[in-house]
Amino acid sequence: MPGEGAVFLCDPTNLPGSRRGVYIAVSLASIRTIANKPRFRPFQLWWLELDPLDQSIVDAGMLTAPSCSDERFPSFARSPAGTPCLAYLSRSPGTQTMRLMLAPIAFDGRNGSPKVREGQVREVSEDVAATLPVFSSDGRWLCEIRRNLSTTTTVSRIEVGRALGESTPDAAR
Repeated sequence: MPGEGAVFLCDPTNLPGSRRGVYIAVSLASIRTIANKPRFRPFQLWWLELDPLDQSIVDAGMLTAPSCSDERFPSFARSPAGTPCLAYLSRSPGTQTMRLMLAPIAFDGRNGSPKVREGQVREVSEDVAATLPVFSSDGRWLCEIRRNLSTTTTVSRIEVGRALGESTPDAAR
């Protein structure tokens, strides 16, 4: 695990699709000491491989590239073209607004561990509510809740294949 000492894990979710073991994804923050006070580093998305009884972590690694942004609420699906993909929220330092991110995932051919395909992370919406992104059951749509400080909150959907740049013959549906 990263850093020295304690880490904080939250937002666990199953990560389907690997050839090996059971994987979950988490938001992980390590603790550092500044002026003799413990401080959390930004949350980053990590994968954890569990033992066959789901009782111990046997391997772990970063799911996304190192970043100074907080990364929270990972959610997984397969796009209509079959691409495993990850949606999550990201917040830049010093800001209060969350951005909805979408990226394809690749599985390492040697050990089966998951990794976001570098350079293919897309910001698909900004100023979203801090809630878990939800995919439709067929992976075609990604729902977002737009943060609105006035009286209404809006829910809308994003076409996953289009956002990933995949060709989808039935995109008009």
